[in-house]
Amino acid sequence: MNKIIFFGACFSLLIACSPKTTQTGAVVEPVTKTLSASALQGQTIYTEKCGACHKLFKPEKFSEAKWRHEVPEMAKLAKISAEDENLVLTYVLESIK
Repeated sequence: MNKIIFFGACFSLLIACSPKTTQTGAVVEPVTKTLSASALQGQTIYTEKCGACHKLFKPEKFSEAKWRHEVPEMAKLAKISAEDENLVLTYVLESIK
């Protein structure tokens, strides 16, 4: 009986520590970057404001130049403040570096 419990616990631990996959089977990389407080604020704004209108893109999907072009354009449409725009830009740029 103790062997069954031991092996069950080991199996559960093995499953819990294995790499996670998406529905397509791709391995999801763990987030290892530490973002600044400003970038974390920008992430919240990005999720709440940008995600309210369209699909959210991973920051690494686009280049720095593309983000520097798109964020100001989208900020105008979303009617967010210049401060919030800068926080979102800080988030995406820190995330791709």
